[in-house]
Amino acid sequence: PFVGRETEMTHLDDFLYSDASFSWQLIHASGGSGKSRLALELCLAVGGIWDAGFILLPDTAIDWASWQPLIPALLIFDYAAKDVDTVKVVLAKLSNRNNFEWPVRVILLERQDQGPWVDKLLSDQWIRASRYDEDLPLTPLNDTWPIFTHIFAEAYKTPPNRETTLAKLAIYTIH
Repeated sequence: PFVGRETEMTHLDDFLYSDASFSWQLIHASGGSGKSRLALELCLAVGGIWDAGFILLPDTAIDWASWQPLIPALLIFDYAAKDVDTVKVVLAKLSNRNNFEWPVRVILLERQDQGPWVDKLLSDQWIRASRYDEDLPLTPLNDTWPIFTHIFAEAYKTPPNRETTLAKLAIYTIH
């Protein structure tokens, strides 16, 4: 189940429905923190309303300077630093336009929120100006209890007492 990221999903919903014609957002966290899963769940949540999906890099088949979405578009670039030159070209072409008929949003997924790759992106004034407010750092999900409550809710059952259950499970924790 996908639980524990309600705050992040609310933030991303605000990002999607902001007033800008085009904007981009960086989601960063250490490996295995759930960046790609969060982006996938967002794509699934808005599918049908938004044309949402992952862009494989380098994708040179699209003429980004003239591309026009048919409905609102959400583009996800995973491991953005890996091909920062292509990402920069795409962001520069999209951010320098004001003729989109529908909102266009880009999410960059990466482990680091600073360094040469970010500096390279932000050296372009249009890219810098189209960046959505703040980056979205993901923190580890330390509380597993929402997973339990979700599973019990799906089974239409009342979850057991939290403290008792976690105490019993602690016996099986490997140290």
